Amino acid sequence: MLSAALPQDEDARIALLSSLGILDSKAEPVFDRITRMASTLLDAPIALVSLIDEDRQWFKSRVGIDATETARDISFCAHALLQDEPLVVPDATKDKRFADNPAVVGEPGVRFYAGAQLRSIGGTALGTLCVVDGRVRDFSAEQEALLCDLAAMASHEIAHRELALQSRSAKHFCLELVPSRPPVIRHASERLATLVHSTPQALQRDPQVFLQAVHPEDREALLAALQRADAPDTTWLCEFRLQSIRQATPRWFEVHGSARRLAGGRTLLTGYLVDISERRLIDERLVHLAYHDDLTGLDNRAHFLERVALATAAHGEGEQANEATPAVLLVDLDNFKTVNDSVGHDGGDELLTLVAQRLRQAVREHDHVARLGGDEFAVLLRRVQDAPEAAGIAERIVQVMERPFTIDGHVFSVSASVGVALQQRQDGAQELLRNADLAMYQAKRQGRGRYALFEPQLHAAVLQRVTLEEELRHTLHTEQGLLLHYQPIVDLATGRFIGAEALVRWQHPQRGLVPPGSFIPLAEESGLIVPLGRWVLIQACREAARWQDLSGKPFTITVNVSTRQVQEPGLVQAVHQALSESGLAPSALVLEITESVFMQSHSLILQRLQEIKALGVSIAMDDFGTGFSSLAYLQRFPIDVLKIDKSFVDPVAQGAREAALVRAVVALAEALELRCVAEGIEHTAQQHALQRLGCRFGQGYLFARPMDAQAFKDLLQ
Repeated sequence: MLSAALPQDEDARIALLSSLGILDSKAEPVFDRITRMASTLLDAPIALVSLIDEDRQWFKSRVGIDATETARDISFCAHALLQDEPLVVPDATKDKRFADNPAVVGEPGVRFYAGAQLRSIGGTALGTLCVVDGRVRDFSAEQEALLCDLAAMASHEIAHRELALQSRSAKHFCLELVPSRPPVIRHASERLATLVHSTPQALQRDPQVFLQAVHPEDREALLAALQRADAPDTTWLCEFRLQSIRQATPRWFEVHGSARRLAGGRTLLTGYLVDISERRLIDERLVHLAYHDDLTGLDNRAHFLERVALATAAHGEGEQANEATPAVLLVDLDNFKTVNDSVGHDGGDELLTLVAQRLRQAVREHDHVARLGGDEFAVLLRRVQDAPEAAGIAERIVQVMERPFTIDGHVFSVSASVGVALQQRQDGAQELLRNADLAMYQAKRQGRGRYALFEPQLHAAVLQRVTLEEELRHTLHTEQGLLLHYQPIVDLATGRFIGAEALVRWQHPQRGLVPPGSFIPLAEESGLIVPLGRWVLIQACREAARWQDLSGKPFTITVNVSTRQVQEPGLVQAVHQALSESGLAPSALVLEITESVFMQSHSLILQRLQEIKALGVSIAMDDFGTGFSSLAYLQRFPIDVLKIDKSFVDPVAQGAREAALVRAVVALAEALELRCVAEGIEHTAQQHALQRLGCRFGQGYLFARPMDAQAFKDLLQ
């Protein structure tokens, strides 16, 4: 462990920190708001305002940790004092400064740290605002900028203490207060006079000079506060604005005074002023951040839930048969990851801002739009007469999202799935949002780029899906119940098996054989498709290697790869591992990817496929002709095989017109030197028609249904 060096100005730094009276002080709302917001906005379980003392770091404010201080020599923040830019440690176990730090190897198990300096007026680093996590993680430029903004707010509050400290040494005013009479200024400092563009003498002659400089909205409150400041030996505090002909915006001041009772019912009030304009701005900024999304300016989740709670409560209290009801629309972008992968997070942020603008334009003036997080938005329709009215607004949102977005010179199509829920009897905010969420996922299952209305049976269906997801997760963990079936791929002329396609099946202990259509989409939505796909890849390669040894002939195994898997950085390593462990030659493996994948995030997909090709593995485009991909993709991407979809194979023997598309695909494949495989062949007439059109390979029930590994082995023998 490497302890941080001492800053060059260490003695002066410690002296200033001590003079501020902030060490070992009580908790204060302004600092606590900052740490809560840092924890929430930066998704970190621990957030701290840390001040670096002589031999310790002391936490002025903390979230997610009980300790109030730690030794300085194990402090990450002590290292942050030594550099002007934020200190970001993505993985403390791999940083020689912190790898054996007690806070890393023991509790609280620090892995990630990011800290930005808290500076005095003169620029002295006194501590940091930092966030800490037990997970290894990245920290985007946007997150770093937000951390710096929050640190600046805390620094302004510390600077306010410095100014107050400086002001105490010079009294700015001395007032004589007499009940029911205007105050008399006995003393006015040059600073006080300068603030109102006057002189001390003029202020003493006519207190109205000062009062006229006070903002009209604050004068009455100031005078009333002065009349209450006649209690003996008390401290007096008041805030007001001073306006100036030289400044468009009034400045906020905080007045600190102490009262002393004199003879004749008079009171002497002596004190000083501190400019708190920056602090007021910080408070306003904190309030805004607490209730708004910093990127789009929309309501955030917390503010949105408050609005929904108020709307549902108001409706519940005065509910009548024909009364308009609140409704919530949940809006989720369908292809947002494509933009992030193509033009980076800055491009993704620009898209989210444009989406926010379109949503505002699509809804009514009195509706509320919010960004709940990531690419998820919500709309509160305060009053709708019925479901068709809410559906009409949802349809308008779907339509405005269908228009292409231009980001950094690139054009993207980003559709939206919208869930619509109207308040049912006794529904609160959480229930209404949950129902809209269920409807939104229903819209996604129906094909995306559309809306769906919540229906009560959706709740039961979701509970069933949640149960199925947990059971699938358990099955993946134990690897008990998963199996592969294999469908032969044949040479249409000879009937010889030249390969097989691996198809995953799930043998559930209670449900029996679960259809792929029931658990594959669920695995894709939940992310379980990644470990499931890895298991399929390893098992298929092992079986194929055994079959090659058995037959002694060339044989290929085709494995389906989902969109989610292609987007995962670990796919190439998983393929390499499966080949190495099984001993299967790379040329014997074909990865089958649907046509729609090639239409997403061109640069990322191209890079991933090139890395796979570099291993010697072949790539097949599945369902060719069913999507809208450009023919140019066939030249740009490293594709070896085109698989003709069953929907084109079904009518191929019915006549020349029906066979025209297949003829065109085969001709295109020949021109690009690609292999063609026809899927779903069920009749001899289809086989012969495909042969006449020049298609050499195929698969389907005509030759064999998918079968387990032992049955396939027997068939080979």
